[in-house]
Amino acid sequence: MAWQLKGQAGDFMVYEILDDVTEQRWKEKLSRIRGDGSKRERGRYLWMTMRKHDLDFFRAIDMLAKSLGISTRSISYSGTKDKRAVTSQTISVFGIDEKDAGKIAINGMELSGFRFRHRHVRLGEHSGNRFRITVRNVEPDEMDWVKRSLGDMKREGMVNYFGEQRFGSCRHVDDEVGKHIILGEFKEAVMSFLTVTSDSEPAATREARRNLMRTGDLAAASREFPVSLGHEHAMISHLARRPDDCIGALRRLPLRLLKLFVHAYQSMIWNKAAGAVLAEGRGQACIPIPGYKTRLGRYGKLKGVLERVMKDEGIKTGMFRVGAFPRLSSAGSERNLLVHPANLSCSIEDDDLNKGMKKLLLSFGLPSGSYATELVRQIQTNADGRFADGL
Repeated sequence: MAWQLKGQAGDFMVYEILDDVTEQRWKEKLSRIRGDGSKRERGRYLWMTMRKHDLDFFRAIDMLAKSLGISTRSISYSGTKDKRAVTSQTISVFGIDEKDAGKIAINGMELSGFRFRHRHVRLGEHSGNRFRITVRNVEPDEMDWVKRSLGDMKREGMVNYFGEQRFGSCRHVDDEVGKHIILGEFKEAVMSFLTVTSDSEPAATREARRNLMRTGDLAAASREFPVSLGHEHAMISHLARRPDDCIGALRRLPLRLLKLFVHAYQSMIWNKAAGAVLAEGRGQACIPIPGYKTRLGRYGKLKGVLERVMKDEGIKTGMFRVGAFPRLSSAGSERNLLVHPANLSCSIEDDDLNKGMKKLLLSFGLPSGSYATELVRQIQTNADGRFADGL
């Protein structure tokens, strides 16, 4: 029987770990340079803790910006957080007063811990996240298996796969769109974004996407697509005026979303490479997230594995320099194959929502970029998470 994760928002709690050490050092240096006067100088960035409940991250940022009467570009953060969860993280807003932020009333969002700083929160600067997760609908006779699996993970770590939410919160289409962008297939990228369906979408939305795929009728799509699909409507409107300008249609999407497409595809390649490395019995490794600066020769015995994965995808590292869309180019980076959860603990109780079943109360920390959903999945499979084709 399937385990239940995120049965309710309070079952998945995330606390971002970000301290002000870097900022304090910056202020001390500035004080030495400018003298005591700098200590009285208030920064222009208002930092705060944003706690949200069952609210999509980018939707939360859009709502906050609208309430403050500012552009979303004025809001900075270190990382995105899950929708169906209770999450807490640091964000910064440029050029507003604390009293204005204190008046914000958005359902599912709380703002607190206001303090002024001299810089914005930088993407990726948090060191990690602390999780408290309730996993429901666990069979009582699975408890010994769960305990063994937890023991294995404490000793050996977990495979650092990118979790499913990396590939799209609903339709899991992000990596597909990203691949088309990298291959220069911009028409295919547009059509994938507009027409790929998901069973989790309303029936009317699925039908509208299928109709557009079948007929290519943009006028009909403009009528049939729900008003809530603002990104899709922006692209359809552009294509109605300029049918051959697919790059222009993509530019109607926020840059942050376009970059997520490329990053999702890079993540999928990494997952495939990790599966291939594990299949060859290699446990400790640092695997590249491919980009135009990646040099596969640096990875010794892993080079052959990586080259096979890239060949299967029909790409080369240099293709991540997107000439037709330079801001989507990605230099690449690296990621450890294994990661060890910090202070992993688990208690077992009767599941109050599923009669006769048990629930696991998990608590642990993970470094930035690692996925709690993967930890749960790998405990459940009681394996090392290997699979040759990624997710």
